[in-house]
Amino acid sequence: TGGKVWTLEDYHIFREKFIPVAKRMHELGATLHYHNHFQEFQNAFEKKNLLDCMLEDFPEGSLNITLDLGWAAWAGQDVVKLIEKYNGYISRIHLKDYMEPIPAGIEEELAYLRPIYEGLVDYDTYIKALAKTDCEYMLVEQDNSYGEDEFDCLRRSYENVTSRFPNVK
Repeated sequence: TGGKVWTLEDYHIFREKFIPVAKRMHELGATLHYHNHFQEFQNAFEKKNLLDCMLEDFPEGSLNITLDLGWAAWAGQDVVKLIEKYNGYISRIHLKDYMEPIPAGIEEELAYLRPIYEGLVDYDTYIKALAKTDCEYMLVEQDNSYGEDEFDCLRRSYENVTSRFPNVK
């Protein structure tokens, strides 16, 4: 949604476009994966967030969530509860870290993104919670490296995670 908060109308348009896609993918043996940002937690429709609405509305087995833990944390969510709630729907997750406040000179950013374990996100707790789920893949997402070498940021993220959790590959 490009940073804007979802409306109920936005969700209805999304649902009309993507339920047929998810059904067809499911018929072909594939699963549609939805990646969240912070906006999915901004409005509650019938006291549910958008991820809950999607899982309720899409045919069973046709939709999984690529839960972005950094955006969920940034949105003020209890990420461990989300991990537990969506177990069975999160075969992969995104790791994203951020710092606050945003340094001077970095404009038009919602959050100052950092390599994993170089920001504020509590990945020790989250990765321990993920170990109790059927999550298969943890994908580092470094949207912006602010002039640092992107591959160095990814390397640091990988080394930071695997040094704390040697069984993670």
